[in-house]
Amino acid sequence: RGVPMRDEIPAFCGRCHSDATYIRQFNPSLRVDQELLYESSLHGQLLAEGDDNVATCVSCHGNHGILPAVDPRSPVYPVNVPATCSQCHADAEYMADYGIPIDQLTKYKGSVHGRPLLEGGDISAPACNDCHGNHGAMPPGVKSLANVCGQCHPINNELVNGSPHRAAFEALGIAACKTCHNHHDIEPPSDRLVGQTEPAICVQCHSPGRRDSTIAAAGGHVDRQALERGWEGAGIIRAALDSLVELHDEASVVIDQAGRAGMEVSDALYDLHEVAGRLTRARSTVHAFNPERLTEVTAEGAELARKARQEGLDSLDELAYRRRGLALSLLVIAIVAGAVYAKIR
Repeated sequence: RGVPMRDEIPAFCGRCHSDATYIRQFNPSLRVDQELLYESSLHGQLLAEGDDNVATCVSCHGNHGILPAVDPRSPVYPVNVPATCSQCHADAEYMADYGIPIDQLTKYKGSVHGRPLLEGGDISAPACNDCHGNHGAMPPGVKSLANVCGQCHPINNELVNGSPHRAAFEALGIAACKTCHNHHDIEPPSDRLVGQTEPAICVQCHSPGRRDSTIAAAGGHVDRQALERGWEGAGIIRAALDSLVELHDEASVVIDQAGRAGMEVSDALYDLHEVAGRLTRARSTVHAFNPERLTEVTAEGAELARKARQEGLDSLDELAYRRRGLALSLLVIAIVAGAVYAKIR
């Protein structure tokens, strides 16, 4: 057959990989729709239009030395996927005609997703294909981006979809998750992202000085009162989170002090763990953009934190009581010993 032309490669590979009867002899669980998916991808569409520069099967899998995706030596093994994609997407000359940024890999390496995968070898962390697809790779659209993120973050996705921000984001034509977290360069989430001061994301739309521009960008589909309520809510949410963090830390210091002194603090540690759980839940509930709903969670955590702190203080009081008792006992023993010694003399 000779070397297949570049636009012939998908069909060439598909001779076997699209034949369910044939491929079943080697791996009954292997999908046989890769060729169809590739045709629907941006790569496949451009190839069909005559663009020979786009990636084909061999661009990602190799040709004669093809290895299964579960083999760490394979170019499509999860840890290797970013480097495989960047062979084209980080090449400025190669990508010059497409108007696509070439800094995705650099951003991804420092992201909350990239560090666990590339530095820690955690293959459960998402790589390029988890968000863009494999054979049917396409850039997620504005409306679908939240669903893409929702594959791993379903609770947050559900909260955002039920929040007042969903309609606002649609009116503004912006993507829900990306607007607050970015995409390739996602950083670990922080309480700093919410509130009424920089670097909180809320100030970009809700601050008094930016409300007019937000209304204009939304074509009048976002009203001023909603922006004002959002501004007030951002302050309430941040204050509630900060308060719970402070209560947790105060309780932790007291309990740690009692534990290092040798006191029994298992119950207090359990309550402190529950406080941390409420704090995590509250941070997730931020995505509902509902101050009342969030403060219900932080109130539960605050009550547990005060209880845990009191348990720690009670342990320290008991420790002080024991020390006073020990001191008194030693004093009595010393007096008796002195009396005995005097009697003998």
